[in-house]
Amino acid sequence: VAQNVVTRHKRLATDTETVITENFEYDHQNRLLVHKHQVNSNPVEILTQNTYNELSQLESKKVGGVSVGTSLQQIDYKYNIRGWMTKINDPANLNGKLFGYEIKYTNPVNPLYATARYNGNIAEIDWNTSNNNVLKRYTYDYYADNKLKFGHYSEPWATAPQNSFYSEYIIYDLNGNITQLYRNTKNSTTGVAMQIDDLTYIYSGNRLLNVKDNAQNNLGYVGGGNTISYDDNGNMTSHPDKKISSIKYNYLNLPQQVTQDSKAINYVYRADGTKVKKSGTAGLATDYLDGFQYTESNLKFVPTSEGYFNFENNKYIYNYADHLGNVRLSYFKNGTGIEVLEENNYYPFGLKHEGYNILGGNPSYNYKYNGKELQETGMYDYGARMYMPDLGRWGVVDPLAEKMTRHSPYNYAFNNPIRFIDPDGRAPLTDYFGLSGNYLGTDGVNNGKVRVALNSTEESRITSSIKDGKVTLNSNAYSDGLIDLPSDNLISSMDAAYSNMEASGMNEQAIAVGGKNGLEGLATVASTSKGSVKTGLAENELTGKGYDITHNIHTHGAVLKFDTSGNAIVGGFNPSGADKSGALFTQPNAVLGYDVATNTSKITSAEVTSAQSTIGNFVPLNPANYNKIITYYNNSGSVHSMNYGTFKNNVEVIKVGAAMINLSRPRPQ
Repeated sequence: VAQNVVTRHKRLATDTETVITENFEYDHQNRLLVHKHQVNSNPVEILTQNTYNELSQLESKKVGGVSVGTSLQQIDYKYNIRGWMTKINDPANLNGKLFGYEIKYTNPVNPLYATARYNGNIAEIDWNTSNNNVLKRYTYDYYADNKLKFGHYSEPWATAPQNSFYSEYIIYDLNGNITQLYRNTKNSTTGVAMQIDDLTYIYSGNRLLNVKDNAQNNLGYVGGGNTISYDDNGNMTSHPDKKISSIKYNYLNLPQQVTQDSKAINYVYRADGTKVKKSGTAGLATDYLDGFQYTESNLKFVPTSEGYFNFENNKYIYNYADHLGNVRLSYFKNGTGIEVLEENNYYPFGLKHEGYNILGGNPSYNYKYNGKELQETGMYDYGARMYMPDLGRWGVVDPLAEKMTRHSPYNYAFNNPIRFIDPDGRAPLTDYFGLSGNYLGTDGVNNGKVRVALNSTEESRITSSIKDGKVTLNSNAYSDGLIDLPSDNLISSMDAAYSNMEASGMNEQAIAVGGKNGLEGLATVASTSKGSVKTGLAENELTGKGYDITHNIHTHGAVLKFDTSGNAIVGGFNPSGADKSGALFTQPNAVLGYDVATNTSKITSAEVTSAQSTIGNFVPLNPANYNKIITYYNNSGSVHSMNYGTFKNNVEVIKVGAAMINLSRPRPQ
């Protein structure tokens, strides 16, 4: 792990060199304890002093200051039993803190608008700041497919708590495109909620043609109903309601020139799509040079792990961010203590609240929602795409649209912006988990995989390979104890295999699993008798469609037979010799069976009589008497067996854990 890092920077060869020196201190588990930062010859600033709990979760973080004994703020974190963050400080009792934030999954306080959520969706969020010490709350309701339906705003300490000042309500079509959006604000004159948006979206396919604002209010989205145009790639080329008359794109489908209100904004990128310059008549020229940001050739700031260093006034600015990376409050040390520079709060889909968070902030620093930079157009630059928070959608097609076929290519964060973000428009990294849901690490490879270790031996192999904070294993290489996290479709197919087997009197079922260009393919086959299922038929179906087989899964029934010597033989959950000889793919195969062998006392006398009357033939047993067991195996035998219900629950825990890990990753500045 890095202990000392020195960064030397010049914009031009004739510029004075800027030198940043960073020092990192770790404990015996390589957990970061202290991060020190120095700009040129300035005093060394202690950005963070971390402490952890027994599960290695960050428990508290002291931020800022020049000595170990003092800090500007101490930030405390709480988690639930699943490892999900539940608190950043305490919004109900700030106790000298500038910001408090509480996430509630299963325990919402406002039952009128939310129910407990056990699938990772967030039911309620409270927050508070030292600016006005007013507890604020969003309570969330969802559609059955997890799309956000309603974000209800309230102020629990107010005389009339359910004031709905900043509520947002959303309706979608079957493709996940927003068709209607309602949004409120606080009327500064009457002090009650006022509707600012009653938006109706009109589409051609998934392309937004126009938006009408029936509220006729000049706050929020100002919808004139004008027609939006697109190029052949599905990129938005004009948006008259926003006074954008033209958008020209480069070969990466990134905006090269935006003309708004007769003023041009020009963007320059590296070959890999990294933005390096913004200029034009619409604003001051900005250079983006490996984090160092210039305006009109003047160095303005460089990001740090806790905010940024402002070169204009030679100060460290610290940011409080929420679980989505939204910058909520910025502060710095002044001559007498701490001063709040800016506060930002947001509607569910990212539009900033107006009317009470009025501090001016730093005009050179416009990183706000999800930690992304707000452009002059009112859109946020995520790197791969520009996002419109007033409309809750992108202006161009998802670069990974072919992998997200169940969603509109213009939707933001699966229409669940309280739980998910789109870090930069590209796929997430490969993450490794243990089968119980414990996080093991990442290899830093940008391919979106989640891999699961089936046993402690494999977990040790993964963790012992970690160097410089990254798993160094080849994520595509075969390992006896490593599988890809099963998809929703695969789990559904496994459920169906059990159901179909039981409905057919215990005829075996099989599933072939394959991959092609990053997409999963599934094929199924069923036996028409009590004999072994012909798994090869399903495999041939997939290979005929161009898929590479990764593994197969087949069932073993809850069955009983007697051989000619009178020996009883029962169906089990372990692979047969023939099964093992066929385990030759890139992942271990699996058996879906029952624990009949360890529960033979549950076999009824009637079932014994039936089996004895048909010597040599399997007869079905009552599956309700036995536990379902899944066993992964290779050509040497079983790798791991566990209760199938527990396995499915753990898969869900890992899915949520992977999502939360992605949310917690640093966002590109």
